[in-house]
Amino acid sequence: MKKVLLTLSIFVILFGTAALPVFADAIVTVEGNSPSITAKTVIFDTVTLNGLDQTTNGQSSEPWVAVDPTGTWAGWYATISSTPFTNITPGFEGKQIDWNQGTGLRIKLRNENVNVAVSENGEPHGDPDRAPYSLVTDYTKFGNEPIAFVAAEAEKGMGTWELTPVFDLYIPAETYRGSYQATFTVTIHSGTLNGPEG
Repeated sequence: MKKVLLTLSIFVILFGTAALPVFADAIVTVEGNSPSITAKTVIFDTVTLNGLDQTTNGQSSEPWVAVDPTGTWAGWYATISSTPFTNITPGFEGKQIDWNQGTGLRIKLRNENVNVAVSENGEPHGDPDRAPYSLVTDYTKFGNEPIAFVAAEAEKGMGTWELTPVFDLYIPAETYRGSYQATFTVTIHSGTLNGPEG
C-alpha cells in the first residue's frame, strides 16, 4: 500500500513541474525620421514661335514622391517655387521668359493624382483613407515666392505618396528662341499649414 502511494506522489511532482510556464518581456522601439519629398525633372512641350502668345504644358515622366516617416501624425505640407526660365542657348544666354505676362508659370495637382505608393506585391505604403490632398486643384500661378501645393492634416499623411502635378507656362510672342532652364525648389514641412514647422 505504501509503495503505490509513493509512486503516485512522484508522478504528480514530475508532471506538475514540467507544466509551469516561463514568461519573458518583448520590447520594440520605433523611431521616427524626417519627412522628405523627391521631385523629378519637368519637361515642357516644344513651342514653335508663330507671332502669337502661346502656352506650353509640362510634367515629369515619373511621379514625385512624398514620404512621412515621422511617427507623429502631426501632418505636413509641401511648397514649390521657381527661378526664372533663362535661355542657355549660345548667343541668347541670359534672356528670360517674362512670366509676368499672361498666366505666367502655373501648377495643378488633381486629388486623384495624389495616391498611396504600392509595393511590388501590391501592399500600400499608407492608408488611402488618410491621404494628403491637393491645394492646387486648378492651375495656380507661382514663381520666386513658394506656394503650398499639397498638404496632410493632423492624423493623416503618414506613409509614402505619389504625386503627379502638371504645369503650364505662358510664352509671349516676343520670346527669344532657344532652350530655357529653371530650377524648381520643392520643400516638405512638418506640421499643418497653421501649425509649427519641423
